[in-house]
Amino acid sequence: MRRTAILAVAAIIGLTPNALAQESDGAIPPGDWQGNYALTRVDPRIRTVAGADLIGMQVIHDRGEPTATVSWDARRAICSDPLDEPCEWIGANGTDRARVIGDTLVLALRLSPDDSDPAILIMQRRSTGARKPARFTGFITNARADWDVSFNALKQD
Repeated sequence: MRRTAILAVAAIIGLTPNALAQESDGAIPPGDWQGNYALTRVDPRIRTVAGADLIGMQVIHDRGEPTATVSWDARRAICSDPLDEPCEWIGANGTDRARVIGDTLVLALRLSPDDSDPAILIMQRRSTGARKPARFTGFITNARADWDVSFNALKQD
């Protein structure tokens, strides 16, 4: 049964599809990006693991699809100066569509109410060998390109 038909049937009987259902129903296998990620800021000024906690995100990705659904939340290390007082971006969150381009995931983050200058997250998957898990790295910048943050990501599942 095609995915649209499955979703229509679920809507009729009042069921809401979730990530677990998409993984286990066998209709559409999960894509390479599916999973939960912990993004950690790479900044020599940060000295603790908690201080480097940048973003948590869940990615729902169907194999072969050029987009993914990403639920994310911004944490302490999102502020431009991690040594300054906490900024208004901490706690920002959303669920948005991301573009999957080969081994790259691109996502616009609405960190602030200023829609004219969104943050753009670029995360790359790097293969490390046949028996080792992939490595994830990337950066976040804004549309005006006047700040950026580098990060490493750990796939948690």
